[in-house]
Amino acid sequence: MILARELSLKEIVKIHKEVPDMELEMFVHGAMCISYSGRCLLSAYMTGREANLGDCAQPCRWNYNVYLEEKLRPGEFMPVEENEDGTYLMNSKDLCLIEHLGAIQKAGITGLKIEGRNKSIYYLGVVARAYRQALDGKYTPALKKEFETLNHRGYTTGFALGKAKKGETFPSRQPVRNYNFVAVVRPKGRLRDLNFIEVRNQIKTGDKIDVITPDKVYKEKVFSITDESGKEIDIVNPGKTGQMAYLKLKNLYPEMSLMRKKI
Repeated sequence: MILARELSLKEIVKIHKEVPDMELEMFVHGAMCISYSGRCLLSAYMTGREANLGDCAQPCRWNYNVYLEEKLRPGEFMPVEENEDGTYLMNSKDLCLIEHLGAIQKAGITGLKIEGRNKSIYYLGVVARAYRQALDGKYTPALKKEFETLNHRGYTTGFALGKAKKGETFPSRQPVRNYNFVAVVRPKGRLRDLNFIEVRNQIKTGDKIDVITPDKVYKEKVFSITDESGKEIDIVNPGKTGQMAYLKLKNLYPEMSLMRKKI
């Protein structure tokens, strides 16, 4: 049973007591839908993209001009504003419960769900790695800090700890973005002493990058870049069909390691 995001941990405890043999899952991280348990009609109505088929256009993140009309003054519209840019009354902050996994497990939850629609493998890799390490008893504040390297809209605990707080909307359509996902390590190419990568964002010789593996985040510097023909170049950009290149770093990294660069 996948539980609604509107439930508190106290309510989940009660559900678990009623159906102790049923496996319970809950969302612990990712975008929050303004509609009750994700039952959104806005996306289908405004764009033709069905939210419940995994194709949500996320219109709740858009900037709206909202007006009030007083019944005895028809045609006189008074604007409702949060700031000078407009009203983001439906744009919820992102859910993050990594600090509360102990309480979540005690409540009877057996499955943790990460909201990952339209997310990159970098986003999913960083989030899944952090929650896996936290579940293994390796939680530190540094794990939560990893979430600041993702595109995000601020973070909230939602309803898990009780009634949601005021001010849980994020005042912009554009998320916070501090890092670029720049590459994925692929199987070794013909230059065995270099890291063979699929380029996702621009990389330059001399760039300082982070390499994320399941166990650790490594600090690296790009000493050189070589294209597939074996020619050394100073800069490489992503291509439409998957640009490949070789990077000389201090270490060689396993396939599917992820690379990022601070903006």
